[in-house]
Amino acid sequence: MRKFLAPAALVIVIGAALLAPSYLRYRINAGVVPPWVRLGGVDIGGGDAAQAYDALNRLYAEPVALYYGDERIILRPYEVGFQVDTEAMLTEAKQQDTPGRLLQYLVTRALDKPIEPLDLPLRFTVDQAALDAYLTDIAARYDRPPAPVQPVLDTLSLAPGHPGQ
Repeated sequence: MRKFLAPAALVIVIGAALLAPSYLRYRINAGVVPPWVRLGGVDIGGGDAAQAYDALNRLYAEPVALYYGDERIILRPYEVGFQVDTEAMLTEAKQQDTPGRLLQYLVTRALDKPIEPLDLPLRFTVDQAALDAYLTDIAARYDRPPAPVQPVLDTLSLAPGHPGQ
C-alpha cells in the first residue's frame, strides 16, 4: 500500500504545481461570468455585473435588418419592447462556476488547448402587443394582394395574374 502512496502523492503535487499558474490567473481575472461561459453568444470576459449589463444591453439594443420579400425594414428593439433579462442570464452563468468545470478549464489551459465555451441562451422579454402592432403596420405597408388572371377580349386569351405577398 505504501508503494502506491508515494507515487500518487508525487503525481498530485506535480499536477497542483502545473495548475497553480492557471488558477492564479483565473482568480486575478475572474469576473461575474466564468471565462468558459458566453451569454447569448457574447463573450463577456472578466468584469463586474455592471459591465456585463452594459455589454449585453448595448449589443442587443442595436437595430436589426428584416427582409419582407425584397424590402429591407429596420427594426429597433425598443419599438417592440425587447429587453434582455440580464439578471437571469448572470444568475445562470454563476451556477456554471462549479469546481468540476473550473478543474476542466484549468487542465485545458495548462495543456494549451482551445477551450470549448458553454453558450447560455439569450433570455429576453418582448411586449407582445407592441410586436403585434409593429407587424400589423408592416403588413399594411408591404402586403400586396394577388391579381387574378384577366381575360383579354381583343385576342381571346388570358393575361397572367400576379402573386401576392
